[in-house]
Amino acid sequence: MSEMYFKSILIADIVSHKARFQQFQKGLNVITSTNNHVGKSSLLKSLYHTLGANVKYDSVWNVNNKLFVLDFCVDNIEVLQYLKAKN
Repeated sequence: MSEMYFKSILIADIVSHKARFQQFQKGLNVITSTNNHVGKSSLLKSLYHTLGANVKYDSVWNVNNKLFVLDFCVDNIEVLQYLKAKN
């Protein structure tokens, strides 16, 4: 059976010049917060989006302004996948 795990993701907004870098550990990672609208769902959607899934973000999120860089491993082979903004 194949093994896959995320190492990190970088989400950068090329218009506002803000970025978020999130590292993950091999194994179970729990994403939680006591507050709403802090980016938990956007983080998970960004993982799927960078892998090629068709994801619907909230209306306040302009995915066309984003750069995504995902570092992950599949069967001990490290892969660096990126998607850049359409602008």
